[in-house]
Amino acid sequence: MPSTSHLLDLSRAPADSAARRRPAAPMLFDRLREGAPQRGAAHADALLDAVLRDLSWLLNTACALDERTARRYAEAARSVLNFGVPALAGTPLSGIDTQYLEDALREAIVCFEPRLQGGSVEVRCVSDAPRARRHNVLTFEIAGRLACCDPPPAMLVHTELDLDSGVALLRPLGGAPQAATDDARPRR
Repeated sequence: MPSTSHLLDLSRAPADSAARRRPAAPMLFDRLREGAPQRGAAHADALLDAVLRDLSWLLNTACALDERTARRYAEAARSVLNFGVPALAGTPLSGIDTQYLEDALREAIVCFEPRLQGGSVEVRCVSDAPRARRHNVLTFEIAGRLACCDPPPAMLVHTELDLDSGVALLRPLGGAPQAATDDARPRR
């Protein structure tokens, strides 16, 4: 299976970086769309909705660079040019290295979702009975903390990745699925 050596290692990033200390604010698109600024719990809920939407876009987009090119051009691998996750459509479930996938998804989330505290992001493949009923679907959970307030609210997302189509469906714990819309289909 491919190595994870080209993945971004944020453990080496400066801990006191101003970008990591600053509380997350809604992205410009969300601020323009919503109009009035939100405070407190409403802000955290709106931020969680936006993070779920953007995670859905991230997980439903195939990154542009293959492993060899990403190793050769490490800065490009960490740029928006390479937004997305490794293409998995058409891969049989038996051919998935779950440790590699967990690492690749975590690094993509940490790199491209600044509204989550990087050190809090965990991705874990899940073996469960419901998955066994669905053919070629990989189930995993994404956990992390929003970087919006003190104490930072936790986020837990159940994700199903259909390996036949490459479509990822996200569902916050206790919520309805964040289905891939026409503009969130797998991209190349």
